[in-house]
Amino acid sequence: MLIILLRNNKRIFFPIILSILFFITIYYIEYKTSAYFKYFSIYLTFVFIVFIYFYMQKKYFLSTILYSLIVFSILMFRNILDERVINLKSYLSEWIKLIFTNKIVLMNIIGNILLFIPFIVLFKKMKISIFASIIYTILIIISMELLQFLTKRGIFDIVDVYLNCLGILLASLVRFIEVKLL
Repeated sequence: MLIILLRNNKRIFFPIILSILFFITIYYIEYKTSAYFKYFSIYLTFVFIVFIYFYMQKKYFLSTILYSLIVFSILMFRNILDERVINLKSYLSEWIKLIFTNKIVLMNIIGNILLFIPFIVLFKKMKISIFASIIYTILIIISMELLQFLTKRGIFDIVDVYLNCLGILLASLVRFIEVKLL
């Protein structure tokens, strides 16, 4: 039945595969970290599927709101910490040494780089300039880090900010090159 559906509607194949990969990734993180509530991966995958649906319908504003909900959920639906913590020390050089031997470090680095890239893509679709997209996304990053700190759902971590900004700068560079080439 699924094969017939996919054969007749090839446009749905990529979102289904993407949603399955998304679910597997979130389930793995949920399982490995035990930081999220039960069935978090199911909830987040549902929101992701709705996000993909609106994106395919070219409803980019709604897609941006739904992706914001995904980011908010990932960063805020965690166990509460005992105290508020701000980390302004950069330990990135130490993490780079562990990247191939520690799965948690690898997931953290890749996740932080990739997490905010969709905002650059969505802002492009909404015809927001590259510069404004970068500024808006940096404001979202700082707001989320501050919110984690204030609610004790995480720490304000300068390395997270560095990695998030690296991701949006890479996405912006690709977007800039794409504009210049086309």
